[in-house]
Amino acid sequence: MPVSSNTSRPAAKADDAVRIQDLYYLCLARWKWFVLSLAVCLGVAVIYLLKTPPVYTRTASLLIKEDAKGQSMSSDVGAAFADLGLFQSSTNVNNELISLKSPAVMYDVVKRLHLDVDYTTEGTFYPQVRYGQNLPLTVAFADLADNESASLVVESIRPQGVKLTAFTRNGEELDGAVVGALNDTLSTPVGKVVVRSAAAYPTWQQQPELLTVSRSPLNAAVSRYADGLGVTLNNEKATILDLSFRDVCIQRAEEILNTLIAVYNENWIKDKNQ
Repeated sequence: MPVSSNTSRPAAKADDAVRIQDLYYLCLARWKWFVLSLAVCLGVAVIYLLKTPPVYTRTASLLIKEDAKGQSMSSDVGAAFADLGLFQSSTNVNNELISLKSPAVMYDVVKRLHLDVDYTTEGTFYPQVRYGQNLPLTVAFADLADNESASLVVESIRPQGVKLTAFTRNGEELDGAVVGALNDTLSTPVGKVVVRSAAAYPTWQQQPELLTVSRSPLNAAVSRYADGLGVTLNNEKATILDLSFRDVCIQRAEEILNTLIAVYNENWIKDKNQ
């Protein structure tokens, strides 16, 4: 029995070597298909990267002030025990963390910055977001309820004029074109609209391009921007919260964080006054 076992092992290794060699030659005979598959995969990856807008992350830190009212020797002793790690209480910090992530705070941020209205222009691979210093116009929809959506396209007409086309309201396409002047109340298929100039209007008028304006339902905008917000506790023994926001527009991300902190501070002052 041991003799037969020793003679079978080399045969098994030889069979494995033959199988690997046959597989190698089989793949070599079809090398064109492997090269083609690799080229297709690389091409799809490059197209995906080119058509996907970059997402930026902006961060900020917020110090949660502890209530010093009623401090005594016992509170000092408790702080000493907390430093030793014997017991800690971070309930207030956790409450503030939850408060910052609440829809009510983001609702105020969206309302102040008018984030329910998006502005984009055509780009080489994907639409370019226009916001802040890059925004040529602002559009106010006077007759739309908070739960309604609408969109239109703005075209520049010299001097100080605009043409509105491609109207949609709640997903329904509407025919018509409206021509008017800036700062005038224009009657359109989506209701009364007021178009005003913004920071980048002089540049946009010299190099006019179609500006797509999309108005989302307010609650949908609040949910969308709340998903991009991150709030974490910096340290278990500290009262500092780290805020982060992910967006395709750097300036918008910064203004959202700044406004979020401002709204939180205002609410904190109101609570203290009450």
